[in-house]
Amino acid sequence: MRIFTGVFRHLATSLILSASAVFAGVFVGVSLSQAETSEKASALPVFRFHVPTEPASLDPLLVVSTDASYFLNNVMRGLYSYADDKGLVLEDAKSCRLKLDAKKIQTVECELADDAKWSDGSSVVADDYVRGFRRLIGAGSRSAAVELLRNLKNAGAVHSGKLPTTALGLRAIGSRKLEFEFEKVDPDFLYKLTSSVLVPLKTDAFPSREKSSEAVVNGPYRVVSWTSGRRVRLEPNVNYSRGLRERPPVEVLFLEDDETAYNLYAQGELSYLRRLPTSEIPRAKLRKDFYQIPIARFDYMGFGPGLTEQPHLREALMYGAEFKELGKIYDALGMPGCPSLPRRLMADEPCLMFDLARAKKALAKVSPDVLTRRFTLGYSKLGGDDVKRGAEWWQAQWKKHLGLTFDLESAEQGVYIARLRTNAPDVFRKGIGLDRPTCLAGMETFITGGAENFVKFENTNFEKTVTRLSVETSESKKKRLCTDAMNELMAQNRLIPLGRIHFTLLASPKFTGWKLNEMNQLDLARLRAAR
Repeated sequence: MRIFTGVFRHLATSLILSASAVFAGVFVGVSLSQAETSEKASALPVFRFHVPTEPASLDPLLVVSTDASYFLNNVMRGLYSYADDKGLVLEDAKSCRLKLDAKKIQTVECELADDAKWSDGSSVVADDYVRGFRRLIGAGSRSAAVELLRNLKNAGAVHSGKLPTTALGLRAIGSRKLEFEFEKVDPDFLYKLTSSVLVPLKTDAFPSREKSSEAVVNGPYRVVSWTSGRRVRLEPNVNYSRGLRERPPVEVLFLEDDETAYNLYAQGELSYLRRLPTSEIPRAKLRKDFYQIPIARFDYMGFGPGLTEQPHLREALMYGAEFKELGKIYDALGMPGCPSLPRRLMADEPCLMFDLARAKKALAKVSPDVLTRRFTLGYSKLGGDDVKRGAEWWQAQWKKHLGLTFDLESAEQGVYIARLRTNAPDVFRKGIGLDRPTCLAGMETFITGGAENFVKFENTNFEKTVTRLSVETSESKKKRLCTDAMNELMAQNRLIPLGRIHFTLLASPKFTGWKLNEMNQLDLARLRAAR
């Protein structure tokens, strides 16, 4: 899938919602029902798709690629999953209740479903979740998913090693109930439980990739083989009680090159093409296998520290580009200049518009010495040709309308993120995949001191608005606060929002029932081979 701004490719490094999953335990032998299911699956056509990066490990504390979630999310499930049309969907949970007492102390009590089972047929119990969550937040954990549990009682002290993991605000009540206790009200918490990293662990042991068929899992599929450097094969987990029982087998290929993946899809070797080349979109629009799916993100062009003391220059850059032209270039469904956030989260949608008169008026206030500089525009190589093409467009726009010169700089994703943290380019492109479908998930990125606040945004009014948003429970008030926060962020001329993001893909009509939600989670629980 390509991301477009409307169509810019996905650059987010946020791993929390869709970056990883957990395998745990050792599975010695296969039950008769699993063997029968395997035999039936082998008679069905194989659903194949690819990911560009092979996970280095099954351990959720070590998996760092968002691409991994496309298959790992189908072998492990948590208390909830998320569907665009239904919202929260029960998985291992029978119910979860949020309580707030007179002292504003929040607790969440979850009861596990009676049919929550591991692939070896044993029951998923409350201690399995306690084990997984404690391990995730324990001292030494570098998982970005720690932030999902940050509001639990003693979470900070546990993560820093000041308190043992047993002090975390989470306990099992018997085998079927979990109780979470919070230091800070967290109205988003049930959405956080859809994360593919917040899953149970049967043991602390993790089989190697080569022995991954021994992993005991609780999702719709189980791993039957992993050929390093080539592919993973999945077959239905008979003990998963939701979705279709007779699902086709799945193979996940490891292919770095998008062009190779496109050719394999054209030859019928792949069933699902996650990234359709931009150049193919106009011709592919009328095909039955063509899809453009909106994704909950916050993508933007940010201004680095070199422009911190240049508010008028930043204003000129914000209004000195023809956003509609960019949308046409990428066949964008969303409008660049508007927030990437889903429209339903805002009361109003604040958008930038091309305004050359305003841009030149602002530019006239900039020192001539500054205007003669050569500026830098950075982007990650992870975005491929699409993001490079976008960077060249911004470069040309600001040269044409403002007479400014930008030198393009690209780097591998890891190097690029490291640069954003230490010495960001004058202008840089950044994509953020939201870890839950809420406005707060996007806005808290720009809190003072935030790990991904690469624009170094600091604003008292913004902080107060986001704080109110973080405890608000009224949906209508959340929308108003979301709009207020977005307005404040844009009014300070710190970034240019890139519009609603859509992933563009091809999927063979030989298979139905797959779902890609706006959190970029692929769900194959209802996958069916077309008759």
